[in-house]
Amino acid sequence: MKFLQRANPTTQISIGLALMTCVLVLLANALFGLFVNGEDERARVRRLFGESVAVQGAALIRKGDIDTLSSVMQSLVARDPQLGSMAFRRDDGQVLVQAGDPVRWWQPAAATGKLTSDQMRIPLFAGKAHWGDFELAYRAQTSSPLAILLEQPVLPLAVFVFIAGLLGFRIFMRRVLQHLDPASVIPERVRAAFDTLVEGIAIVDLSGRIVLTNKVFQTFAEGTELVEGTQLASIGLRSTQTEASTPPGQPMPWVRAMAQASVLSGEAMQLDMADGVRELQVACSPIHDAQERVRGCLVSFADVTAVSRANESLRRTLSELQSSKVLIEAKNLELERLATRDPLTDCLNRRAFSDLGDLMISRSVRDATPIVALLFDIDHFKSINDRFGHAVGDRVIQAIANCLQQGLRSHELLARYGGEEFAVLLPGCTPPEAETIANRLRLQFAWHCREHLLPEFPGLEATVSVGVSDLASESTGLHQLLVRADTALYQAKRAGRDRVCLYHPSEQQLIV
Repeated sequence: MKFLQRANPTTQISIGLALMTCVLVLLANALFGLFVNGEDERARVRRLFGESVAVQGAALIRKGDIDTLSSVMQSLVARDPQLGSMAFRRDDGQVLVQAGDPVRWWQPAAATGKLTSDQMRIPLFAGKAHWGDFELAYRAQTSSPLAILLEQPVLPLAVFVFIAGLLGFRIFMRRVLQHLDPASVIPERVRAAFDTLVEGIAIVDLSGRIVLTNKVFQTFAEGTELVEGTQLASIGLRSTQTEASTPPGQPMPWVRAMAQASVLSGEAMQLDMADGVRELQVACSPIHDAQERVRGCLVSFADVTAVSRANESLRRTLSELQSSKVLIEAKNLELERLATRDPLTDCLNRRAFSDLGDLMISRSVRDATPIVALLFDIDHFKSINDRFGHAVGDRVIQAIANCLQQGLRSHELLARYGGEEFAVLLPGCTPPEAETIANRLRLQFAWHCREHLLPEFPGLEATVSVGVSDLASESTGLHQLLVRADTALYQAKRAGRDRVCLYHPSEQQLIV
């Protein structure tokens, strides 16, 4: 930094332009991949070496010359300090010949067969049949960030561009800065040189008056007559820095650069033009005379309007896509719920219950765990509809659904199986346990109706009958399970209703 401060203006500007050119070269390589990555090239060379050894080794194996192959492999491993091991492995896993230390350097991850920078597997074929593989492993290398950087092919070009650019820019700027005195006539050759630059360039004196501009800058000042002595600030430039970083009344960047005698870069500014607002990135470099006194400033304007608009458009598009994604996900959840839920009770419908129930029963059979089915049916439901109307009948159905939803655990399935009929699957539950659960839910429903519906609808009495069935064998499916539960439910109805009946599969009889 002290060297830059002591360097003359020509050297300072030349270094800045040379560094900018290097950055552009590196950026172009990053965007367009002009140079091959060193790691990729190493992997390609190692792959070619491995394939060559595999082909020659396969030929020696076919001739039965294993000793020669082993000798060659040992020689190759000894000659290359980076080579850890190599081996020919048959398809049945037997190692036919090896060299080096495969146990140490050949890792199990190589079994995927994918090429890496340290190990690879090359398949060998006998005709069309897979005979075996040639395994090649290199010693793991730990490289410092500096070593990795030095391996990049773009680095020599960047160094050359910097050195050549520094020399060329210094010669160029040395001739230009000789004519910075506003009283002097600017040579035509200097103007022509500035016109070749793709950025807008303006050179101002200590008062911020324009001394020299190029053609690109003149396009920014359309409608303003630019003559020597015009204030650069008069073309309508304004800062776009945040108020937190730019205090009120902050001078223009070139004024601050000359006051601080230091280079300023990355200053964001805007300019109103006929085709809209231009977004500009401004860099300012003070110009010194032979006595190191600041005599003016070189100001460059990079038009980043297209990039700024593209970024803004991208942000809007991403925001819209995110909003659309959230909306689509919400709609999909809503559609899934409508397709799988009963609209009156929010319980699973019959189709969804069948799909999930089959999976639950298959899992229980696989894991050898018990599972029980319950069928709930509201007693004398038709008479309730006839005496009090369908609206009251719907409230009774919602009451039994609420009792079941609150009384069951999250992993247990509940569905509205018919008009006033509800089906439940209890995984991991035995018939005696299921009977206890069913009686608790039955009593809870009766209590709810007495406390909440009877006062509003005198004479309304609602009870429920329950049929219970478990898996009889591994071949029992959901349909058979529900048929047995329905048989038990029918027996509960015949036995006087408002009760729970169990279906006993082994004795083929019902227990009340």
